[in-house]
Amino acid sequence: MPVVGKDQQLAHLENQLLFINRFFRVNEFLYQYYKLGATELDEKYFTRAGRQSIIGFAETPDVDPAFSTAADYLFSKFIAYERLQKLLKEEIEIRTGGQGDVQNASPKGLKWTGEAVNMVELVYGIFETNQVNDGKVTLSELMDFFGQVFKVNVSGYFKRFADIKRRKSMSKTRFLDEMQQLVAKRIEDSDAWIPDDQKSRYGF
Repeated sequence: MPVVGKDQQLAHLENQLLFINRFFRVNEFLYQYYKLGATELDEKYFTRAGRQSIIGFAETPDVDPAFSTAADYLFSKFIAYERLQKLLKEEIEIRTGGQGDVQNASPKGLKWTGEAVNMVELVYGIFETNQVNDGKVTLSELMDFFGQVFKVNVSGYFKRFADIKRRKSMSKTRFLDEMQQLVAKRIEDSDAWIPDDQKSRYGF
């Protein structure tokens, strides 16, 4: 930590977070493989014979060519950077007096009561359409925000997204589709007569 003022220290911490997020984006495919706990390519990634068949790994220093594999160094960095990311966020919270804690922004009494996979589907939609910070935000940051605000564990969102992709129904985005249908219905019904005892539900 540089021995400077509070604002400069915060800027330093935030720059370190940006560096880590860029690292995850650059290695997005392998990071998703790591987060999913996948094993299909382990023979290529974590055996010395497999190393010979993989081209283009940037993170493969020959620390011990007789022992190291194609992905062991990279995956160890994933583990280390995730731990460092958590520490950096804690340091930022300390220096901001907790003002950056999104849990404080959550209205009391509100909690997510739907399935966690529905939140994952929603956040992916927000991320892919660049609704937050003009798209200058990572998927991990969005998931952390929604998870903390609504107190939902979405740490395994890569695996949940893989489950979404494997759905055999006509539409894989069934939660977003249901939202679209219900919002459209509300628009169509907006001019309909609503009994007095139902008006509070619709915000009248």
